Amino acid sequence: VQKSDLGKAFGANLFVTTISFLSSLLIGLILIKLSPRIVSSVAERLTDQPLKSLLVGILTVILVPVFFVIFLLTIIGIPLALIMLALFFIYLYMAKLFMAYAIGQRLVSANRPALRLISGLLVYYVLSLIPIVGGIVMLITALAGLGAVLITKKSYLETLKAKKLL
Repeated sequence: VQKSDLGKAFGANLFVTTISFLSSLLIGLILIKLSPRIVSSVAERLTDQPLKSLLVGILTVILVPVFFVIFLLTIIGIPLALIMLALFFIYLYMAKLFMAYAIGQRLVSANRPALRLISGLLVYYVLSLIPIVGGIVMLITALAGLGAVLITKKSYLETLKAKKLL
């Protein structure tokens, strides 16, 4: 492997990471603007219940493909399978945004949601560039973030049911 090939590969990786950072920032800022309480709630869940969030995320990653296949096998379940799969990937993408915000809460004491998101995303993306460590960070972030999103969603639904709003 020539030195110039390694430089090109690193440059391409850095370019893709920069684009990913900017798109994550944009989507995260929109998410914070549209539902700041949910963002804070999921981030708090990650901080308060990291192991539970991680375990729920692992269980979800195991069960979603199983249910996807089961639903696909029944003709009537195909639309449900496709919706479930789409939501699964949306939640997986959003997982890093919530984890970044949780990290940002630790780094930025002022109640500045955008600054918290930016600082958390910077930490996430810098760590993701480190060989091996980056893969582990991205995996744990995806699993724990996914679990925290689902736990928070369940909590919100229970609250709405208790108030007879759902």
